[in-house]
Amino acid sequence: MNLQLSSYRTFSQIPAASLHYLQIAPYHLLHWSAIEAMQRDDLSIHYHILENENKQAYALFYVQAVQVGSQHIKNISHSRVINFLFNLFLKALNFRLVVMGNIMAEMGSGVFLSKQFNPIDNEIIVNYINKIMQLHGANMALIKDFDNFDITDFGYQKRPNDISMNIKLNERWSDFEIYEKDLTHKYAQRVRKIRKGAMLMQTRTLNYEEIEAQKYEIVSLYHQVIAQQSIKLAIVNTTYFVELKRSLGDGFEIIGWYYNEALVGMQSYFINENSIETHYIGIDYHAPKELNIYFNILYYSLEKGIKEKKKMLQFGRTALDAKAQMGGEPYYHQTYYLINNTILRKIVHYVANRFSNGLGESWQSRRPLKNKT
Repeated sequence: MNLQLSSYRTFSQIPAASLHYLQIAPYHLLHWSAIEAMQRDDLSIHYHILENENKQAYALFYVQAVQVGSQHIKNISHSRVINFLFNLFLKALNFRLVVMGNIMAEMGSGVFLSKQFNPIDNEIIVNYINKIMQLHGANMALIKDFDNFDITDFGYQKRPNDISMNIKLNERWSDFEIYEKDLTHKYAQRVRKIRKGAMLMQTRTLNYEEIEAQKYEIVSLYHQVIAQQSIKLAIVNTTYFVELKRSLGDGFEIIGWYYNEALVGMQSYFINENSIETHYIGIDYHAPKELNIYFNILYYSLEKGIKEKKKMLQFGRTALDAKAQMGGEPYYHQTYYLINNTILRKIVHYVANRFSNGLGESWQSRRPLKNKT
């Protein structure tokens, strides 16, 4: 088979005829369009299409190329000296990461194969992934949510403990009170205590004009949250949420939480036919603790899913224990990586192990629902 790789910087440049042969959900396309608006020096978007001699697309590789710096990774150790040396190493290495997938979404696959794809060509696909890594001068490649086939046979490693949380919404839960009755006494008490804080706040679903008008406050709250994280590959700008709403319309929502008329929290969602995928949140950490903003955001998401008769609530990869206490169950992502620098490989393994240990194990023993054993 004669194949040729073509590259594009925007989705609109891709010939429409090529996309006909690929299996890409409209949700991905609209999200990609919004992300293009936030490209900057440390983040660039690329579309690589593998075509046959008839100009038919055999595969599309959606790439987010990240120039990794100290703004993306902080405090890999409790030692200031080690952290200082690590930052020097980042600068000297020119650490460039290629992500095949969407680092801003939970279900963010970045490799889309033709409807006529033949598994005999698995090695061809991996070879082109490697070629794209070289084209971008990358030290590391991260292949997100790659469910097509196992690529550990081609030198890649599978990311351990790549877990997010989902809640299957029971059809019996016609409202939140019925869900609460399905909780064991301990967890039902916890919910009632947390939701007292929600009674002190007001929530509002923001329309496009309101998101535009409050974009600086929204992003400021988001930045307060990511400032708590050691690893933050995606750092969105003030246009991101506005562009998502413009592109996705009713498929994207932002809920504002107000206390004494001030915006103290925000949560965002991707709305699908049968599910809600939680997206970025924002919290004012100077607000009164009794508001329990974070946990009320979680329970609001659950109540929203129940009210809208969804089948699934999809949470993210953080705070597994908090979501397990709601009835969340683990979803194991198929994410692979390749690192071509020995020192970087050791550092990444160290950081990954530290992150995995930070997840803890308490979430595995949570049994909040009466009918769960």
